[in-house]
Amino acid sequence: MGFEVAAEITLRGRTEPGGRLKVGGDMVEVGADGSFEHTVVFSGSRGELPIEAVSPDGSRSRRTALVLQPASI
Repeated sequence: MGFEVAAEITLRGRTEPGGRLKVGGDMVEVGADGSFEHTVVFSGSRGELPIEAVSPDGSRSRRTALVLQPASI
């Protein structure tokens, strides 16, 4: 039996004001207070979403990833 699921996920958070943020290869606008919001659509069986924040002067960065994986129950 075929079965597919799609998910729309909205990421909200805060980083250093003036910093840069990249989500899944897309540059995301960061507000003057460091806040951000970005929506991503996952489809298929598994998805990995890399996230990278870079300080305003480019000297520091932090990386993480969200992983979406359906599970059979």
